Amino acid sequence: MPITIRFDRAKPMASVEFTIQDALPEYEVNEPQAGERSQIEPVLHARGFRDLIGTIRSAFEEQLSGSKFEVLRISGIVCHDVDVYRPGILLLLRERDGKETIGEQGRKRVTTAAEAVREKIGLS
Repeated sequence: MPITIRFDRAKPMASVEFTIQDALPEYEVNEPQAGERSQIEPVLHARGFRDLIGTIRSAFEEQLSGSKFEVLRISGIVCHDVDVYRPGILLLLRERDGKETIGEQGRKRVTTAAEAVREKIGLS
């Protein structure tokens, strides 16, 4: 599962996007790609997918425990991947008490947390 991490250039915020490429039947993601966006949107509303979102939120909060980072928002999204659409999960993170941007140490913490969550949940 690819992970895309973006760090805001003017604020102490980051976004982490997980794009789901493989089926996750335990979370009701049976067909993780479609030719049209509208075919993926129902996956985002399935109970199992909402459970996945909750699991990822808990895992991220555990990984970021003791740091200045907090999860501001987490939601299901539709990702566009070349000529197919896939379900994904987007997290918005904020560094509390941050002034402008997230520093190098904070960037490493976010990246390490994202990789750990991916491995823990079995998203790879």
